[in-house]
Amino acid sequence: MHRLIILLLTSALISACSTIIGDPPTQQRIDAQSRNAELKSEAASLKETLRDQQFQRTAASDAKLWVRIMFESGRAAVDESTHHTLHALAAKYLAESPHHLLIVQGFCDNEPIGGYDGSHKPPARHYHSLLALSEARAVTVAEILMQSGIPKEEIKIEAFGDSHFIAGNNSDSERRKNRRVDVFLVNRQS
Repeated sequence: MHRLIILLLTSALISACSTIIGDPPTQQRIDAQSRNAELKSEAASLKETLRDQQFQRTAASDAKLWVRIMFESGRAAVDESTHHTLHALAAKYLAESPHHLLIVQGFCDNEPIGGYDGSHKPPARHYHSLLALSEARAVTVAEILMQSGIPKEEIKIEAFGDSHFIAGNNSDSERRKNRRVDVFLVNRQS
């Protein structure tokens, strides 16, 4: 019985001391979590800067807008007509553009993911971010071009989320213009 009381008192004393002094592993964990959050924020900022630099580099090069594909809100799929158009363009590219590369850039409007309000078709798939949706759009177009015979080494995919819009995002008609994939034809020597 005495041993049990001594053990309980010792345990209570250690607990009280930890509370007063502070548990070093807990403080270290808090510091590590804080640093981790700072690093994640810095990484996100660097990714955004890199995307901006990629966009500016493409715009500054001799890149020529080859085709612009428009998308429905929250979707990354293309309709059958667009599919046929991309196949025809791929055939033209293969015949006429041996010294070029394709840069496939995906974009979105600024509508929040998961913001379905019943006024249009619901998203076919849920994307965790606008950047993920814009990347899925670019991948969709790139995959169709590759299925049409363009080597994957000649296609570069870039995603920009809701940055670099070409119209305002204040109305449905403006947002519609921002839901796109731009495919640029770039001279291989650039």
